[in-house]
Amino acid sequence: MKNIILILALLSSSMLYASFPVVNTSTLYHDTIKNSSDTIKSENLEDYHTRLQNSGFDIAKCRCEDCQKFKGIKPKNEKSKAARTAISIGLMLLIIIVVIVGLFALMLAWTFFEWLN
Repeated sequence: MKNIILILALLSSSMLYASFPVVNTSTLYHDTIKNSSDTIKSENLEDYHTRLQNSGFDIAKCRCEDCQKFKGIKPKNEKSKAARTAISIGLMLLIIIVVIVGLFALMLAWTFFEWLN
């Protein structure tokens, strides 16, 4: 009973705390400062390769999507871990079903030959 009263008191209170920022639209002020220099700068392919080369990577072995298209390398179609797990579980279930059906057929054949004798 005490737990229910405590839960109701917490849920009915006007002050709830969250672990993530909540935007309050009813207030007229904002306590965050927006900086116009916080923009995302995207780099082109030449800048990317220059940055890799300056970091010490060999550009001839680059495997980015553009280089793969240029070099004629076909990307691997990798299956996700969930897909591999589902396939392996499906194969195990198929093997178990085949074994059970085989045992059932063997018992049925045995019973049939016993009936003939």
